[in-house]
Amino acid sequence: YDTMKNIRIGAGIGLIDTSFFSMDIDFGLYQSAYTAGLMMKIAVLKLNLATYQEDVGINSSTSNPDRRYMLDLGIVW
Repeated sequence: YDTMKNIRIGAGIGLIDTSFFSMDIDFGLYQSAYTAGLMMKIAVLKLNLATYQEDVGINSSTSNPDRRYMLDLGIVW
């Protein structure tokens, strides 16, 4: 049993929140690797950026890390 591979923890902070613009940051730990995210909303556009790492190995001695990135753009109202 690999304890670090089973830890999943995170938090988010709202930095700015006005009627026209808002921005949040998120950070955490997933399978002993950092995760991070940024969300911005400007008028009717919403932008999400994120990164995390999947460990595709069976345990920490045979780990094969795969860093992944996400970009999401949408229209909200």
